[in-house]
Amino acid sequence: MNLSITILLKKTDLVPQKTFMWVFFTLQASVLQGVASVLQGVASVLQGVASVLQGVASALQGVASVLQGVASVLQGVASVLQGVASVLQGVASVLQGVASALQGVASVLQGVASVLQGVASVLQGVASVLQGVASVLQGVASVLQGVASVLQGVASVLQGVASVLQGVASVLQGVASVLQGVASVLQGVASALQGVASVLQGVASVLQGVASVLQGVASVLQGVVQLRDEPSACGRVCV
Repeated sequence: MNLSITILLKKTDLVPQKTFMWVFFTLQASVLQGVASVLQGVASVLQGVASVLQGVASALQGVASVLQGVASVLQGVASVLQGVASVLQGVASVLQGVASALQGVASVLQGVASVLQGVASVLQGVASVLQGVASVLQGVASVLQGVASVLQGVASVLQGVASVLQGVASVLQGVASVLQGVASVLQGVASALQGVASVLQGVASVLQGVASVLQGVASVLQGVVQLRDEPSACGRVCV
């Protein structure tokens, strides 16, 4: 009988082990929740960086559009200057024709030949000046075309940089999504561990109740043993 009581009392030692397991799973759930929070913070930072990069890419695309507009305007000015140069060259050609005609008339009209030759010389000088102005305008037009080409190249480079930044922003958003998924998985694992901890706590409570019942049974059995032993002692005293 005493051996049975001892075995029943030793079974109650399982309760501290269950309590330790509940504490262990609870701590594991807390650690996983902390890791999930850190990953969510990193994902938020990466999303912010992706938004900034997208803003920079949009700004660069705007600058590229402005530069393309300026290049188009410069090309238009160059075209106008080339047209003016062509007109001046035409006027110079007409003046040269008039000068040649006047020289012919001068050869016929010897009386006014000197005057006509002077006028012809003046017209030839004006024609030379107009040709020089036309050459200058053509040079300016060439320079403006070169500047327009450079600006178009810069605009293309800026568009390429904007595309690269958009790609980086997309990659960062993908990494942020993956980190959020990992955080969600860790939160799920933490919730599962909390559930296991709750179950273990319930099991510990049940085991404590069973231990209490076993202790009560042990007390009853000890009382029964004492009652059984008392009549025998009384009989020996009476004899």
